[in-house]
Amino acid sequence: MMDENKVSYLKLVNPPAPDERVIPSQLSDTLRNMMGLLALPGLWVGRSGKAILRLTFEAIERTLPIRFIYSEVQLEPNSSHASLMWDRQMEADEQLAAWQTSLNDFKQLPMQEAKPYPVVLRGKQLQLIKLRLGYGPTADTIWFGSEKPDFPTLTDLAFIRAAITLAGTGILTARAQQETERAKR
Repeated sequence: MMDENKVSYLKLVNPPAPDERVIPSQLSDTLRNMMGLLALPGLWVGRSGKAILRLTFEAIERTLPIRFIYSEVQLEPNSSHASLMWDRQMEADEQLAAWQTSLNDFKQLPMQEAKPYPVVLRGKQLQLIKLRLGYGPTADTIWFGSEKPDFPTLTDLAFIRAAITLAGTGILTARAQQETERAKR
């Protein structure tokens, strides 16, 4: 004799018929964005670490409601590189000097990784998060800012972490290619 609770449990875990499956719009968009993200490394072949960062930032900013991205990443051994994107525009290296006061202010904040912190940049109220690219004391840092008050959502955070993990791998590959080319000379 079967227990009624087990029968109803079995009914709950049976998948619906294919024509009954409905994927909510947000889930569908998230899956499409993740699939696009997984294709991103195909664009990186033969590119520099700087180009990989730029392409990654563009993908993140076009997918999520991001207004600000700032990174300090070691693209080559003993050489840190700063990149900043504001309103879908990469700031040129010489433009970073105009940002220096604001950058120094928020870099000193006692921010926990992936926890939003309210800041004002260029007169805009942003929720700012800090993430690490790599592990340990030598890990690089990337900040993301959005005007959305609930930023980052769990989906936002998953997408950003996936993107910067892929970018980290791409940067290491680009660095290895550069070192191989130097060794050949």
